[in-house]
Amino acid sequence: TGCCASAKFEYVEAAILELLRQRLQDLTLRRESAAKADTAPLEAKLAAARKELAAANSQKARLYELLELQEYDLPTFRERMAIVRDKITGIESLIGATEHRLRELRAVDTATQAKRLAEILDAYEDSDAPHRNALLKSVIDVIWYTKAKKTKPMDFELEIVYKPN
Repeated sequence: TGCCASAKFEYVEAAILELLRQRLQDLTLRRESAAKADTAPLEAKLAAARKELAAANSQKARLYELLELQEYDLPTFRERMAIVRDKITGIESLIGATEHRLRELRAVDTATQAKRLAEILDAYEDSDAPHRNALLKSVIDVIWYTKAKKTKPMDFELEIVYKPN
């Protein structure tokens, strides 16, 4: 049964390479149809939010000063501090969401992904087994292989999860 196991492996390997070629083609088409996402508006929004956060933190520090100088009584301090803390929490949430969106946009750099995938496909055939494995692992996070029992060796499905840039 050693011959059949290697034949099955060859089918799976061929299917993986075909999926990589299809992904390269999809990335190339996507790159041609859409320019790289413009992150400038998000970066400006992030800078403004950080500036606003610094101002809110300064306001918070000033509240402590006013309490120490006995300009504010404790109930007034607590009331105004709650407002400032809510403001800071909202700004921090906005900053987190904006940073997350920027990371997403930067990760979808199709030109870089396509270039890397093309390099891997070019180097794959001339590589030995350990190097082939390393090449695939550099772009693939997980592969799910499913096959029903007692079906032909080529009757299987693959699902690939690719690594982000």
